[in-house]
Amino acid sequence: AGGALTTRVAAGNSKMSQKMAWEHNKYNMDTKTKNLQTARDAIASLSTILNLAPQIQSKALELYRLYENLRVSSQRKATHKPLMVAIIYIACKQEGFGRTFKELAKSTSVLEKEIRSFYKSLDKLLPNTTSAPLDSSSLVERFCARLNDTLPEWVKIGAGSIARNATGILEGRQPATIAAASILLACSVAGI
Repeated sequence: AGGALTTRVAAGNSKMSQKMAWEHNKYNMDTKTKNLQTARDAIASLSTILNLAPQIQSKALELYRLYENLRVSSQRKATHKPLMVAIIYIACKQEGFGRTFKELAKSTSVLEKEIRSFYKSLDKLLPNTTSAPLDSSSLVERFCARLNDTLPEWVKIGAGSIARNATGILEGRQPATIAAASILLACSVAGI
C-alpha cells in the first residue's frame, strides 16, 4: 500500500484464523500502512459500484496518500465513507470524467451534504484539487446513455453541440441543468 511489499494475513471463517490475522496486522503494520490498505479496499469497492476506470482508482489512491501525509491526527481516516467518496469526486474531476455530487450520493448512499462538506475540507488541505468545471457536453453523453439508447444518434450529437455552445452563454448554471436542457431542446427540434 505504501509502495513497498508487505505481508498481510487474511482472516478465515474460524475464530483462530481471525485472531491470528488480527494479531499479525496489529504488530506488523504501522498506522499509515493500515490506513492506506483500508483506503485501497474502500476505493476499489466504491469504484466497482460507480463503474470507474482503473486510472481513476489510481488517482484516488494517490490523493488519499497525499491526504494521509498532510492530515492532522484528528481528521478522519479511510474508514469514513463520505471522505472516500469526496476523494473519488476529486479524482474523477482531475481525470476528466467528472461526476456530480448528486450522482455520487445516489450511487453510494452517502448524503450529498456530507460529500460536499468533505470536498470543501479536502479542497483546503490538498494542493491542486480545483480543476476545470464539469463539461456539460460529457454529461449529455452520459444522460443519453441512461435513456436506454431510445434517441437517434443525430439527436445525441445535436444535444452535445447545443450544450457546448450554451456553456459560454449560460455561465454560472449547473452543468447538469445545461445538459438536460440541451437534450430537451434537441428532442423538441427533432419532434420527439
